This record gives sequence, C-alpha cells and structure tokens, in this order.
Amino acid sequence: MELLGPLPEEAWSRTAIFEDRVISLRELVTAMAAHDESHLAPLAAQLSGARKLPGDSSEAVPVSHGVTPAAVATVSR
Repeated sequence: MELLGPLPEEAWSRTAIFEDRVISLRELVTAMAAHDESHLAPLAAQLSGARKLPGDSSEAVPVSHGVTPAAVATVSR
C-alpha cells in the first residue's frame, strides 16, 4: 500500500482483466485490502486464545499459522 499511495490519479484509473472481468487498479487494491482485512478478526481471536507451552517464558504461541501479535499489529491500522 505504501508503494501505491503516491501513484497519480490516472494510474489508479487504469484497467486490466482480472478473473475474466475488467477492473481498475483502484478496484483491485480495494478488493485485496478488504480481503486481507477480513482475516484480521479471526487471527486476533486466535491470538487472544493463544496458549503458552509449559516452561516457556516467551510470548504466547499462536494456535495456527505461525502468526505473532507483532505481525497482526503490523498489518492492522
């Protein structure tokens, strides 16, 4: 997102064919961001229920996907 932010308006309006339909760069980026954001709530829920391993004094171990709280914070707004 950081790389795309400074693009001029005409770049955002450019179109391409994606999954058999014409889509602008703006529409594509918006759809991909919404898709990624839809994963944040389930990941946060998994992380809040993360468990520590016996004898482990480090941060909780995520239940799946190897996602750490720092990774979720980096992705979140």
